Amino acid sequence: MKILQLISTRGFYGAEQMLVTLARELRTAGIPVEIGVIQKHRTEEGLPAMARNAAIPIHHLPSGRRFDRRLVSAIRGLVEAERFDLIHTHGYKSDICAWWASVSIGIPVIATAHNWTRGSLPLRAYEMLDKMALRKMHRVVSVSETVRSALMRSGIPAARLSTITNGVDYDRFQNSAAAALDLPADTTHLIGLVGRLVPEKGFQFMAMAGPRILRMHPRASFLIVGEGPYRTRLEQLVAELGITSRFRFAGHRPDMACVYRCMDVMVLPSLREATPMCILEAMAAGVPVIASAVGGIPDVISDGVNGRLVRPGSQEELENAVITMLSKPDHARSLAANGFATIRAKFSARNMATRYAAIYLDVLSQSKHKALRAQLISGCEIQRKTAEAGQTSPVDLLRVLESHRPSAESPSNFKMSGHRLRTPGGAQ
Repeated sequence: MKILQLISTRGFYGAEQMLVTLARELRTAGIPVEIGVIQKHRTEEGLPAMARNAAIPIHHLPSGRRFDRRLVSAIRGLVEAERFDLIHTHGYKSDICAWWASVSIGIPVIATAHNWTRGSLPLRAYEMLDKMALRKMHRVVSVSETVRSALMRSGIPAARLSTITNGVDYDRFQNSAAAALDLPADTTHLIGLVGRLVPEKGFQFMAMAGPRILRMHPRASFLIVGEGPYRTRLEQLVAELGITSRFRFAGHRPDMACVYRCMDVMVLPSLREATPMCILEAMAAGVPVIASAVGGIPDVISDGVNGRLVRPGSQEELENAVITMLSKPDHARSLAANGFATIRAKFSARNMATRYAAIYLDVLSQSKHKALRAQLISGCEIQRKTAEAGQTSPVDLLRVLESHRPSAESPSNFKMSGHRLRTPGGAQ
């Protein structure tokens, strides 16, 4: 089983972080995973750099337009040359182009629906095309129940829908040293915001809350990590409010595990979300989180138990929550400890990877793709045998398949060699 993770990217945001985390966890478990990166202008920064750091093979796929026939041909050629068994897509461009490429070569495609932004009119048109492509996928995975509901309203059959929440490698965030940051020398509290700089992330509300917070905690500082088209407007806003000296725009940071260790609180005042990676990462790092009660966030945070929830767009609730968090450190530490316990129990990278591996195996077992007719085990059989073995990791699922090779009398006398399927004569 060899998996191609495919994404169109312009930076390193939540979907990219989730993809690298998933690929790293699957590869650690022994499942061959590589990443196809679709970019208009090739760059080695962002996702390619993070993948290299994780020793994940990268394939660059140039694309000149939103939908490019040459890109479809390139995907098809990559799949055939590298002999991938399944494509896992992330985002509308990779969804549509991978499905188009798969039509002629018969490879199964599954998609993760991270979120639909409902942004500009052209973007909404592309999202409509995405919905049409998703209806053709072998399986579609939502990252929250909110996204799942939107997918069902779009006409995707419930039988082909699954929900797998994002996960993080909490050990990596617990064992990191604090980052070196260019902060005001008198900083006593650091309020962090992490994400793409676009209006729907709601960072403008945090900026407008800044003056009152600074009246209560004059030596607090604000760190904004990320890039995007809204950066200039945010910089203008903090200047208009007269608080530029307490704000730092850090851009992209490849050492986020270290950056979180410097924060006293992380705030995500989004207007729309699915299951954002930044709140999972902050909680894994032991940082108390304040976030808007939108999308899949209430599935992660219980208000007053393992974090704080505020109404989206409410400057007053943001001010009160941040001031209380900074004024009551014991309460903040309690929320942080409960937040870490939540991540460890429900949102680990291993849990996420295990569930994706089960879907890969189930889809491959049912596929008519010529190299996969050896998979004579139904999804129920995989789950039954896994339960009997008491195993939960991705590599354990592969061992279940390995132990259930077809016999010599099987109508399709295939055998597994490593994680690739081979005929007795060596053909695949």
